Amino acid sequence: APAASVTAANCDQAIPPGVNRYVASRGRVWAGQAYENTAYNHFFTPNTSRFDCYFWVARGFKAARSNHSGGVQGLRLDGSVQFYSNSVDLAAWRALATRGGGEVTSGL
Repeated sequence: APAASVTAANCDQAIPPGVNRYVASRGRVWAGQAYENTAYNHFFTPNTSRFDCYFWVARGFKAARSNHSGGVQGLRLDGSVQFYSNSVDLAAWRALATRGGGEVTSGL
């Protein structure tokens, strides 16, 4: 049977209020080979207060996280490194994660 879809709503329901799963792993093992150590997606903005909700089959939400104050460093495919604020516009942040969508990301 196919796995159930992961949505922000059912992830919120899976973790009791007050439980904060992302803090312990922030800034550690970024060079590890496991999905939970190296990958993220752009569903939420960097360092969101929402917890990560992901599974071994690489579905779900895993925010970019960092110990940097106010945001995260990101490597772009042109080889440049840029700092992205925690308050980056969500539509622009998501546009950075697509290829060939034609979104304009100027100003980021």
